[in-house]
Amino acid sequence: MKKNIKTIGLGILCIVFALFISACTTKPHVHQYEEVWSKDERGHWYAAVCDDILEADITIHPHQYGEWQEELPATEEKEGSKKRVCEACGYEETGIIEKLSHTHQYEEVWSKDERGHWYAAVCDDVTKADITIYPHQYGEWQEELPATEEKEGSKKR
Repeated sequence: MKKNIKTIGLGILCIVFALFISACTTKPHVHQYEEVWSKDERGHWYAAVCDDILEADITIHPHQYGEWQEELPATEEKEGSKKRVCEACGYEETGIIEKLSHTHQYEEVWSKDERGHWYAAVCDDVTKADITIYPHQYGEWQEELPATEEKEGSKKR
């Protein structure tokens, strides 16, 4: 019986030793990640391939946007659109360009009368208060038709 106890004890010792050796040689688990960025409006990250990783273990990096690029210009009637792209992952953020405020349009040739000269408005919503009338800048008088004893002459400037 003593022999059986020694044999059982030796067997248990061998099992414990084998477990100890296998525990020491087992490599720890290394998480595997995808090679392409996952992305959303919060940022970008490498998603885990293995199932045992927690969301708290994933680092979300903020986007690194380039300059805004106009896609559709704004007009007085419609909003425009713009976008910018994250230089790391390619995520696109879009934005709105507000409608343009109304800018009066004027003709390129002078309108004139005895009061002065001005540029006439092309758009209908311009009031007289919006138009500046500039006084004429006369030069010297020039005789057009000399006066005679029978007729008056004329001059212009």
